[in-house]
Amino acid sequence: MKLWLLRHAAVALGAGLCYGASDVPAQAALNRQAAQTAAAVLPPGLPLRTSALERTRQLGAALRALRPDLGAAVVDARLNEFNFGQWELQPWDAIPRLAFDAWMADFAHHRFGGVESTQALIDRVAQVLRDAREQGMPEAVWITHAGVIRAVQYLAQHGEGADCLGGAVAREAPAPGGYIQITL
Repeated sequence: MKLWLLRHAAVALGAGLCYGASDVPAQAALNRQAAQTAAAVLPPGLPLRTSALERTRQLGAALRALRPDLGAAVVDARLNEFNFGQWELQPWDAIPRLAFDAWMADFAHHRFGGVESTQALIDRVAQVLRDAREQGMPEAVWITHAGVIRAVQYLAQHGEGADCLGGAVAREAPAPGGYIQITL
């Protein structure tokens, strides 16, 4: 399976804030630019999925306006970003060091912010991949988030079933508005 993983454009928030599951919009001009970039490289007629968060749906709508040959966007909340719980919309530098230390001590299973673990994110992304394979989808576009893209990269390298390790999860993801193509 070949995936085109598009990351939403930069959000309309101040710098340095922790956001994941928070439903914040993308910056309009950067969204248009991201759509133009993606429209120029995507093969014709691919199925399109977005997370349920506004910033990805915005990019999906802008991309479809430029490329109506792409399938109608299917919204899938399993493609949402990691849920940082109590740390959502808090400045990163205001989050206590002890919270980060607890997460790093059990990177796979600790619920940073009290809601979701890294392994839970990887598991829900794995389910979307399984569903796509079962539907016979050889190639698709996902408009999603850095955490989901890192989860796909992890699954491409390590497969399903094993607990993730801090050092094994990709640290890099496309910049906001960017994309990667990955074959699984």
